[in-house]
Amino acid sequence: MVSRSSSSRTSPERGTRDGNICEFYEIDGDQGSISGKFGSNGRVFTLSATGWSAVVEKIRVRFDSGAETLLLEMGQYYGTSLALEIMKYGIDYTKAINDLLQTAFYSGWGKFSVKGDLPNGKDISVIVSDCVFCHEPNMRKSSCNFLRGIIVVMAETLYGQPLKVSETRCIASGNDCCEFLLEDDP
Repeated sequence: MVSRSSSSRTSPERGTRDGNICEFYEIDGDQGSISGKFGSNGRVFTLSATGWSAVVEKIRVRFDSGAETLLLEMGQYYGTSLALEIMKYGIDYTKAINDLLQTAFYSGWGKFSVKGDLPNGKDISVIVSDCVFCHEPNMRKSSCNFLRGIIVVMAETLYGQPLKVSETRCIASGNDCCEFLLEDDP
């Protein structure tokens, strides 16, 4: 187990970002499929930032004020599937966080970093540079509710307690990065 310090900062282990994407994904040209080498090794698909932007825009048009809740819940459902994969390996918060940061990076979500009291799940912030979920110039407002849903479920699974996640900065709102703060949810 990792020693418990009062403050930690983590990003994927040094050198992991220098590898080839094929070290993270298995590409089968004969079958026309891509499978992840992380977790369940399940089949994956890609979606461009432009495609994601179009999906979000259509959800907003169709569901109006309920769109943000829908996106958050979609992220929570997806985050639950990721959390269940991590739980198969036991909970070592440092390894789990590194695995998640690598997954996000190699999935093209952006460059993630996490800081705060990681051993105790306190005062944690997640910072995303070049966030794919709000990268398109036609995004007019924050569109990171999907990612916020993933983050909250992963953190709750990792720390075994209810948490709330708020987005304090967003690239779509003109900030230089997206930032999420995790707090206890009484």
